[in-house]
Amino acid sequence: SIKYLFNLIYNKIKIYFINKFFNKVWHVGYQDETFDKFSFYKSKVIKNPKNSFLADPFVIEYKKENYVFVEEYNFKNKKGIISVYKISKNNSQRVGVALEENFHLSFPYIFEYKNDYYMSPETSDINEIRIYKCEEFPLKWKYEKTIFKNTKSTDSMIFNFNNFWWLMTTFSSSGHGNESELQIFYSKNGPLTDNWISFKKNPVIIDPFLGRNGGILNYENKLFRVAQSFGFNTYGEKIKIQEIIKLDPDNFAEKNYCIVEPKFSKNLIGIHHLHNNNNYTVHDFCKLEFK
Repeated sequence: SIKYLFNLIYNKIKIYFINKFFNKVWHVGYQDETFDKFSFYKSKVIKNPKNSFLADPFVIEYKKENYVFVEEYNFKNKKGIISVYKISKNNSQRVGVALEENFHLSFPYIFEYKNDYYMSPETSDINEIRIYKCEEFPLKWKYEKTIFKNTKSTDSMIFNFNNFWWLMTTFSSSGHGNESELQIFYSKNGPLTDNWISFKKNPVIIDPFLGRNGGILNYENKLFRVAQSFGFNTYGEKIKIQEIIKLDPDNFAEKNYCIVEPKFSKNLIGIHHLHNNNNYTVHDFCKLEFK
């Protein structure tokens, strides 16, 4: 109890001084390497827009070009939008805004279905899981449907695996605890259905160090779930890469592949996202920057 109290007081003092003299600013890095050869310290960094930060990157290849969809959070408006950057080996270029609503958006997860692209960004501000359809890549997206209503859900991922469509999300029917409870749903009728079936063992994880999604990775025909790991009063302390070794309507199992901590550059205090395609690996990280 004494040790806990000491840590609590120490961390509160530490947080006070950090908040007084520093800003916590998220950035997005990328590298033209596959997941197995990726090195964080070699990443190129996409420049943050003025008065904003970038986070939650997902990389998509389209007509032999690579695009990164990100949360762009504006400090003044206190709201996130989804913007797009085109990346090459040595350069990144802002393309524009893909999606903006009158509520906060983040985690722009994108999947392909019947030759069309769909996005399921986090829309927990309005207590929904929404899907948007791409009408003209990469900047024109239209609201398609809501697959869950009246629920708190963060960082949802929809993907096809073993002849089923799967939805993994940090969800809480009670409206709280949604940063630690991983729940799984599956569909036999595609990702646009209204009839997602709840995995019978939900929630499959109740753990603030493992329960919230932070991206997805494909490597050598294996599927990896990236899990955010929260520290003591610390958001995005590190990520855990979990290999999914079993996923069917009756069973779910994963094992730890590796842990990534923000130690690849100076003044880093967080990392909570990682994603890849066949050409690039993208991630985010948080730095302390003087006010």
